Amino acid sequence: MSFLRQPKPQSIDDIRDWYEGVVESLVHHRAAVHNALRIGGMTEPRFVGMAAGDIDAFFVAQRNNLDQLAIMNLVASAEASLLMDFKRRVEGNFKDRLSKAYAMHHRTLPLGQKVRPPLDHGILEQLKAAGVVPAHFVSRFRDVLRLRHWIAHGRYWAQPLANRAYLPDEAYHTIATLLAALPP
Repeated sequence: MSFLRQPKPQSIDDIRDWYEGVVESLVHHRAAVHNALRIGGMTEPRFVGMAAGDIDAFFVAQRNNLDQLAIMNLVASAEASLLMDFKRRVEGNFKDRLSKAYAMHHRTLPLGQKVRPPLDHGILEQLKAAGVVPAHFVSRFRDVLRLRHWIAHGRYWAQPLANRAYLPDEAYHTIATLLAALPP
């Protein structure tokens, strides 16, 4: 009997579809709440006694949280894709430049990191050093990765200014560009 679950990686397209669906739901919910406020039929306890501006602020906060969760999911999916690509190249013993760089790096890792190699100062460094994708693709992904770290670790430190510029669609395009640039 195994206590491990089967891997279930999500694609960035799956996450983008989920995000767009939830955004649509938020928009409809906001409209329904405003309509109930307008006609005087508010039945949702959390909104009773709220003014229109308070309702708007609530939904803006909800959208901001959703945006951050979407970015976190997108980056997690990209991380899984990069780790699976690393593993495929190392185990496949391919002879292309990236596979050779990954294999050499893999040999230097301690046993625990051979199973789950570090992303930022491992896989991404090798990807950049191999020169098979433009360096700025890796740099832009690292910006989104730092935002993911800030979100995933509780947002307890001051948010870096670069993080404020990313919306889920921008993160999606940054990630899609990097993944598409990976050699076959």
